[in-house]
Amino acid sequence: MVAQRKSGLWHRIHVVKSLLADRETVERYLPENYRVMADQGEHLVVEGHDSHGWTAEGYVLPRLASGLIAAKIVACVPVPGSGWGES
Repeated sequence: MVAQRKSGLWHRIHVVKSLLADRETVERYLPENYRVMADQGEHLVVEGHDSHGWTAEGYVLPRLASGLIAAKIVACVPVPGSGWGES
C-alpha cells in the first residue's frame, strides 16, 4: 500500500531544524494541505493530509529534500470517511 497512495491519509512529519530549515523556510515548501504545527527544539512538526496528489511520500518529502531539508514520516493514519482501512 505504500507505492501509490491516494487522498485520505493523515501524516505527521518531523523536519530536522538547521540553517536551511527554519519554520518560515519549511512553510514555503509545503502545499496547502500541510502545515508546520509545532517547534519542538531540534525538529519541527508538520501535519497534514494527502489530497489530490499532494502526498507526504510523493510530494512533501521530495520537495523538502530538494531544499536539502531532512524529514521523515513519524505517523500515518486514515482520515475517517476516506475509505482507507474501512471495510
